Amino acid sequence: MRTNVIIGGQTFIIERNSPSEELSNKYDGRIFYDKNKIYLSNNCEISYQDEVLAHEIIHGLVEKSGVASILKKSDVNEELVVELLSNIFWNFLKDNTDFFIGNKEVL
Repeated sequence: MRTNVIIGGQTFIIERNSPSEELSNKYDGRIFYDKNKIYLSNNCEISYQDEVLAHEIIHGLVEKSGVASILKKSDVNEELVVELLSNIFWNFLKDNTDFFIGNKEVL
């Protein structure tokens, strides 16, 4: 199980724990750019935690690429865009496990 991930040159520590202040007791995952952390709720199955991690990684990619600032200037909801991208990204990862060099663990 991964303990960190690098997004746009920034290393994020992945913490799996009970819902807490970081998760506002209503999120299954959250990324904090200022803390370099991704929090995941451990109140769900590992496979769902991995799916939530993929979602938070997409948030990071959207932020680091500058797409987030473009979305903020428009009427497009960032969470909706991230949800759509993370669903297809997660399916891609599941369907193409042999795509990555050396079949290394992806998430």
